[in-house]
Amino acid sequence: MSSLFLPNPCLLGILLSVSTHDGNQLVFHYPPQPNEYGYRPTPLGNQVLNTEDDDYSSSSNDEIDDELLDMNLYSIQNGDDDYSFSAGGSSRGSVGAESNGSGVNVLGTSTNSGGKGLLGILDEQDRKRKDKEHKRRNLMKNIIMGEQVGQADTSGSNRSPSTSLVNGSVSDQETAVCKVDKLFGFDVDFVSELVTPPKQLCNSRFEVSVEDMAFLGLPIHVNEDGNWRVSSHAKSRRKKTSRRKKVSSSSESSGEDDESDHGEKPTKNDCQMYMFHLVFVMNPPVIEYNHRIDEMFHYIVSRMALLLRYEQQKSNYVWNQSKLILDLREEFSSFPLNEQWKKITEKSSLARMMAQTFKAVSNSEIINIEINNKMRSFQIPIRTEFSSLPPRHTQLLPGSTLSSTSPFNSLGPDLHSSAQTNDDNMIHYALIMLDDPESVIRDIQAERHSLIANFIRMIKPSESLSRLATLSGLDIAEVKLFANHLVYWRRAKAFLPLSPRNVYIVSPLAPLSDVYKDSNLFKQHFPNLPPLANFLSLISSSSSKPRPINTIIPSKDHRDLYLDAVAWLLRHGYITQLQTFLYLRITKEVKIKVEEELEMERKNKKNKHEGDDSSSEDEDDSKVASTDNTTKKREQTSLPYSISGSAGSDLNLESQSKLPGTVYFEEEEEEDTILLDPQSATAQERRWIAKCVEGQPLEVINLFYKLLKYMNGKTSLELLMVKENISRQDVRKLLVALDKHVTTVRHW
Repeated sequence: MSSLFLPNPCLLGILLSVSTHDGNQLVFHYPPQPNEYGYRPTPLGNQVLNTEDDDYSSSSNDEIDDELLDMNLYSIQNGDDDYSFSAGGSSRGSVGAESNGSGVNVLGTSTNSGGKGLLGILDEQDRKRKDKEHKRRNLMKNIIMGEQVGQADTSGSNRSPSTSLVNGSVSDQETAVCKVDKLFGFDVDFVSELVTPPKQLCNSRFEVSVEDMAFLGLPIHVNEDGNWRVSSHAKSRRKKTSRRKKVSSSSESSGEDDESDHGEKPTKNDCQMYMFHLVFVMNPPVIEYNHRIDEMFHYIVSRMALLLRYEQQKSNYVWNQSKLILDLREEFSSFPLNEQWKKITEKSSLARMMAQTFKAVSNSEIINIEINNKMRSFQIPIRTEFSSLPPRHTQLLPGSTLSSTSPFNSLGPDLHSSAQTNDDNMIHYALIMLDDPESVIRDIQAERHSLIANFIRMIKPSESLSRLATLSGLDIAEVKLFANHLVYWRRAKAFLPLSPRNVYIVSPLAPLSDVYKDSNLFKQHFPNLPPLANFLSLISSSSSKPRPINTIIPSKDHRDLYLDAVAWLLRHGYITQLQTFLYLRITKEVKIKVEEELEMERKNKKNKHEGDDSSSEDEDDSKVASTDNTTKKREQTSLPYSISGSAGSDLNLESQSKLPGTVYFEEEEEEDTILLDPQSATAQERRWIAKCVEGQPLEVINLFYKLLKYMNGKTSLELLMVKENISRQDVRKLLVALDKHVTTVRHW
């Protein structure tokens, strides 16, 4: 089943092409004999048939229709003619035959003089063709393995296009020249021309699809000034030059263009090469094409091309290595192909880089290459952490975790960017190493007593990054940078610090299909604990609500052992933490009280304004009338609330609503409201919020306003207690006092 969450690089091979004034040259490729269809994506023409025989559906439906209409259906013989036949073509062919009045049912059994039906004949021809193909493939295997040399010579027409050809006498092993004439089914010269675009298409994304294969790269062309990279000063000069060209005359502009078209200036290192192109050949499935091509270009192709451009500008690296590879291929041309490539990759760092890249990318591993004594790393990130449940039946990698709050979800390769480390919540998370600390230190080739090595040794699942920064004396920015590196490069996972009071459940993404295999591993690490399946049932039982871990720990002496087991389960994706999220709820009672207060304020303001405009002798009478009128209106406004829902009410509501200046509210029309963002509340919403804590103790009110901005369902209670240094007892007191106004939700 296809899944974009699973790694699938679909890489067939890597090519290096260069261009000099003598022409284009395919310098090197890896592997030495690349497969044409390593992954075998389903071509568009085979979507209906779902057959492995490529020739079976090679003809289009229109071609099949023409063949069925033109041939004599009564005179088909069992010859060698091959008619490609597809399901769609058969139905249309049948209609065509009947419409022509032939009276023959193509899908039936009435046939030629031999008594065979048309489909029977075609089936027999298909069987013959498959038998021939089977024999041809067996023959090719023998040729590749060095067997049946004589038979291979007599079957040259059936040789596989991607098989290396040997020029000269086969019997004379000392003078034989072994070279590659075909790549991916095409002549080497054709491939060389294909991956060498004109100058106008260089320095930008290159993508060409041929025969279900995609050639992807970023061709690098030398600049007019002989440099491979454009400096900031050159960019500013270019802008000024373009402005001058706009105001110059057309004749002068034409003269400058002619001068720029006269070839490139020689490079600083007297380099004959003016273009190089590192090409990745892929064959992704049709439904994954855009996704696989884009991720390969973004994470691997473009970054490696820019790295080679930097090294070429600095030390003429690409050209020197290209000359070395060509000389080595000439020197070892008499060796078998695999032996040639082995010797070349041993002596050329660029060829070795291509080989290492192919192997690592094909296995979805991290690429660690060394160029000019500098270690570089690349990878196509593998997604193993999800904030929400993926679609049902979607395949995921074992060990995937669920977390809607982790700041490490959106990590990218630009780890030194401030955008990657500006999340304040990051310092409150802890790391769980995915391997032994010393093994990680060796793998990343860190100095034994370097800062990052000492930091890795200090990592504990129960210690937050802020705590580690305090213990190690490192700056918090350095700690966040180290944590980013370890998580992005698949060395660690990030979780909230382990605590016996945390609540964990069996993850919906748990790799339960591997539970029996992992049971032995769990038993090796924790021989004194219950088996893995039993331990999971203790943590998350279907017969009871989720409980903190401390409810299953027998004693304080077992605390560390059980927390280590929890860390192991988190590392392997079997459990996830259940967290609590807060929402602020405005009840309808609060809304009604606020409306009453607002109405009273409006009345008082109006009465005060009228009193200022009236004469002094009528002032007392006006106040009395206003007070009487206000009292009546208050009674009319508040009366419906006290009798709301009463079936025996005989109050004329319609007449009341028509009284001038009266605002009437029905309690049934009001509903509770959840404020999704209390921090940006409106004036009326702020009145609602204040009414929620009216009459509460001062300590409750202060804690309420301290946590108000987190009551949006996005920040977990477990995180904010650590972040704001609030005890569980104070939080419990707040939730009890404001039970009607704070809604809690629990999820990952």
